[in-house]
Formats: sequence, C-alpha cells, structure tokens
Amino acid sequence: MEPGKEAWRVTAQDRVPLELPSADPAAEPSESQEENGPTADELLAKQLRALAPRLKGECNVALPAERLLIRVLDLPTTDPEEIEAMIELQIEKISPFPVDRLQIGYERLGETETTARVMVVGARLEDVDRIGNLFHGAGLTPRWIDVDVLGWWHLLRKEERVAKFGREVVLLEESHRQTLIVAQAGAPLAIRALPEAGELTEEEQYAVVVEEIDYTLTSLETEWGAVDHIHYAIWYDHDPPEALAAALQEATGEEAPMRTLNDLPPLSQALAERASERDEARVDLAPPDWEEQDEARSTWRTLVLATSILLVVWVALLAAFQVALGMRRAELTDVRARRQGLIEPVQQIRETMKKVEDLRGYTDRTYSSLEVLREVAVAMPPEIDLSSFTFTKGGSVGVHGEAAREDPIFQFMERLQGSALFREVKLDRIEERARAGEVRSIFRITARMRGEPT
Repeated sequence: MEPGKEAWRVTAQDRVPLELPSADPAAEPSESQEENGPTADELLAKQLRALAPRLKGECNVALPAERLLIRVLDLPTTDPEEIEAMIELQIEKISPFPVDRLQIGYERLGETETTARVMVVGARLEDVDRIGNLFHGAGLTPRWIDVDVLGWWHLLRKEERVAKFGREVVLLEESHRQTLIVAQAGAPLAIRALPEAGELTEEEQYAVVVEEIDYTLTSLETEWGAVDHIHYAIWYDHDPPEALAAALQEATGEEAPMRTLNDLPPLSQALAERASERDEARVDLAPPDWEEQDEARSTWRTLVLATSILLVVWVALLAAFQVALGMRRAELTDVRARRQGLIEPVQQIRETMKKVEDLRGYTDRTYSSLEVLREVAVAMPPEIDLSSFTFTKGGSVGVHGEAAREDPIFQFMERLQGSALFREVKLDRIEERARAGEVRSIFRITARMRGEPT
C-alpha cells in the first residue's frame, strides 16, 4: 500500500490459504495431531518460512475475537497514564485470567473534556508468545497485533455501511465463526464471539444466536441505557443465511438486511490501513520488547552487511595491491639488472672525470695562490695594512688586517665582492683596538672562490 491523494492505494495483494489439520487456526495442538503428523504450529511455521521472502515492509498480525477478552468502558479521565491504571483495575474484575498472564491494549472510541470511552482488549500471553515464536522462527517480526473484527468494522465505517444514529446490531456470519457487534452512533459498545454450533441443528443454532443477541442487548440496556429503536444487519461470506434473518425478524420484529462481505475490500487491506494510521489510540497487543528485538536484529543485519561489503572491498584492494606489487617488483628486478650492467662503465667514467678535474686543477692558474693574491692586492685600498693572507687551493681565502678607519675596510669588501674570482665575501669580524696610543680597526674577511664546493 502507498498513500494517495485522498486514501491509501493498494499496490499489490495476495491471499494464501493455510493448510492446517484443524479447522480452527488458533486451536491448541492436540496429542493426536502430534502422533499422526505435523501439528498446526509446525505446518504454519513451514508456510511462514516459505512466504517470508515475499513479505516486504512491516508485518502485522490480527488475532481472532474468540481468543480475546473485549470490553468497552467509560472512564472518568482523559489522561493516558490514568486510563492505563484504570484499565488494569477493571481487567482484574472482569478477566477469568490473572492480569500478569494477559497482554492488554486499548483503543479510544471517543472522549469529552472529562471522560474517555475506550475499547479494552486482553490476549493471553501464551497466544501472543505463540504468534511471536511462529513469526520469529520464519525471520519475521510482527510490529503490530490487531483484532480481526476491528478490521471488518473499519471497512464497514469506511464504506459507510453502519448506522450513524441509534443502536445497531451487526452479525458477522463467516464460514468458520459468528461474531456479534453492537454499536451506538457508529462506535462499538460490545463485541462478542458467539459459541460454536457443535452438533446443533440449523434451527437450534439460530435460536442460540437470537438468545445471545437478546442477552447482549439486555446487558447493554443495564449498562448504557435503553433506546427506542434498534437496527439489525447481517454480513456473510458464503451462502445467504436467509433462515437466520427470518428467525431474527420473527424474534425482534425488525428486518435484518443481508449483505455479503465479498463486496467489501479484503480484511488484510483493512488491517493494513489501520496499521498505517495507528497511533496511541489504536489497539496494539504486540509486546514492546518485540520492536526492540526487531531493531536490534535490523542493526545486526546492517552491521553484517556493512562488514561483508568492507571485507569484499578490502579483498579487492588487497588483490589489486598484490598485482601492483608484483608489477613493481618485476620492474625493480629489471631496473636492478640494467643498473648492474651500467655500474662498471659508470665507475670508469667517474674515475676518468676525476683525473681530468685533478689535471685541470693543476694546470689552471686562474685560481692559483699568486693570482688570488694579486686580485686581493689590487682590491685593497692603500689605507689598509695586511697582516695575513691564507689561501686554500680550490677553497677559501682568509684576509686579516687593520686600518685607521672602517671606511677603507668596507670599500675593500665591495671590491672583493665585485671580483670575478669570488662567489661569496663575508666580513667575519671587525673591532677597534688601541695601539701605540692610536685606535685601529682590526678585521678579518673570508672569501670563497667560485671553484670551491658548497
């Protein structure tokens, strides 16, 4: 289903008949079944496992009304917490089972400023656990447990087939059961599953139905008051129950129109619509821990999927790395082989180049000590007295001297920096000293020749 402009739209639906050894799908497995073959639970679990791959989205289940305790109550409060507390007290009074053995839900039918009308539904925990075990065993988690009769009532209201005013008796005549709904102004006052016919004749069975309807109406008059007129309607899913309609008209004096349930949308659609519109005002008999378990399983599946994807990616990357590593190793082996073949020729060339450089150093007079000394002497101003001259072949030149002033020293620096012999000239130090009553500027200059290695 998906939401439309005005109503939900059915995208796909299907119906699968259950193959059960018992006519009652909710009946407990008997010892004879266990001895003669698979039990109802075993057959149902097998079918659920086969259907699981086809089921998409949330999984919702409806319990039959005959397995439930259903009551409509007027409570003097609208506070949700107070409503739950009052419901628990009322259930203790009317339930044949202890409250701790029931899963309880309720649905708001209407409210005023100070009161709330609610439909209380109680299911035995063993029935709920049984449903959970069957679906969980197939890898499914029911997110909501509804009541099947409320699905039919949803369709009747949606199709505007219920009386909007007065009291109405609706009898659902299905092939496997009979259910009675008594409503007031379009809201249920009572929902009852009528007893099975057993070995009664058809006439006796209809008499029982009429008695049950009369008993229910009498009980409702005591609790909710009498009304002037009661409407009747019979909805069936097989052959028209004309004899039942006649018996009911004879007993009440009122006509009971017969309508077929086949004219309505499927019950599964009604339950899906109720699930899509559910809120705190709807009946939900699913234990809260089911949703937590489902979220935990979903998280676990997500982690497993993410881990699997990461593992596949890691294996692919590892394989690609191994291939690339093998190619690089092959290339490296080839390079090493070629390098090994070039080592001896390269070594010979390097030795030859060294000999040539050494020979050039001995024969080239450009950077000889005399040429460097000449260059220093030419650049030195007459005001400077040279104290020492240190020369390193192909290296540095150290000049140590003094002058009466600093200006000639800086002039000397500039001339040396402009010389083609030197690539770097640095003033190591300059300081003033007194000698023979005269202040002299003592300096040291280091010049690196252009042929000197860095």
